[in-house]
Amino acid sequence: MGPVRTGLKEGGAYRQYQRGFVVYSPSTGAQVSRGAIRTAYGKLGYEKGRLGYPTMLEAGIAGVTFQKYQGETISLDFHRRRACPCRSHPGQMGGWTWDARVSGRACF
Repeated sequence: MGPVRTGLKEGGAYRQYQRGFVVYSPSTGAQVSRGAIRTAYGKLGYEKGRLGYPTMLEAGIAGVTFQKYQGETISLDFHRRRACPCRSHPGQMGGWTWDARVSGRACF
């Protein structure tokens, strides 16, 4: 377990644990960040990038694991073995749906 790192954007903080991180901001609360989704999050600039802070825990549906952020959602497709940022909007699947076919988006 690492020390709590403070001083992030908008009063945020994080702490590293053996299997991932807990990321906190006053507006989103504490959320787990780990694995391939965290790797993609890092490549997009963590909380300073277009995603902002995570707003929910990872969830999974039909072979796709996803985590919603303030700006977009990252989905991890186990069949294709890649993580992609994609737009999220009100819809199905627990109140949110996503469009992974956003043109010009890199997958990791």
